[in-house]
Formats: sequence, structure tokens, C-alpha cells
Amino acid sequence: MELPAAPVIDVVRPTSQVGVAAQKARGAGGSASVTAAEVDFTLSPGARVVFTGTMSRPREEWARALADAGFVTGSVTKNCVALVAEDPATQSGKAKTARAHGIPIITEAQFIPAFEAFIPQRRIS
Repeated sequence: MELPAAPVIDVVRPTSQVGVAAQKARGAGGSASVTAAEVDFTLSPGARVVFTGTMSRPREEWARALADAGFVTGSVTKNCVALVAEDPATQSGKAKTARAHGIPIITEAQFIPAFEAFIPQRRIS
């Protein structure tokens, strides 16, 4: 049985690709998708990003950083662009809903570079 490919979400706001192309895209102000561990995803203003599981930063801190960047947090809906999970193989309710809608489930380590590329002046560690 063949598994479906990971979904790709397009960028609306000028962003940069993680990796070598990141510096070029930042300088040019262009948009690009982010590839992390075989999962393609991008971020845009107003995008819904949801977290599940334990993260390296407190959830409230992530929620504040996301809101400041123009993202929406909360529950997983069909409009969610990514579920950031401690373990992408989790069987949590959020993860099951994300899978049902074809939403990529990524780790915090995958999300951080994408978030930093979206907000180049703000560095997250």
C-alpha cells in the first residue's frame, strides 16, 4: 500500500527557504516553501498553527510569538497549515484530526527554522 505524499502549503507573505537558499530569498524578499525532513510546508499571515505535546519552550511563549507574527493558534481545523508535535507519530486527538485533513505533522525542530525564515529579524532558540 502506497502512502500519500506530504501536503504542500503555499506562502503568501514574502518568506525564505530554510537552508542555503534562505539567505538569497531573504535578500530578494521572495516567497518559497520550506522543506524539513520530507515534509513541505510554508507559513503565511493568518495561518493556523497548532501545538501538541511537550515543547522546549512553554506553550504560552509559543502562543505569544505566533500571535505577534500574525498566526492563529487553537484547535486543529481543516484550515490549519501545520500541527507541531513532540512526536509526529502521536495518536492524540489533534494528530488524528490533522491526518484526516491532510495537515502535515511536524516537530518543533522542523517548525523553528520555518518560523525564523518567516520572521527573519526574530531568532528563536
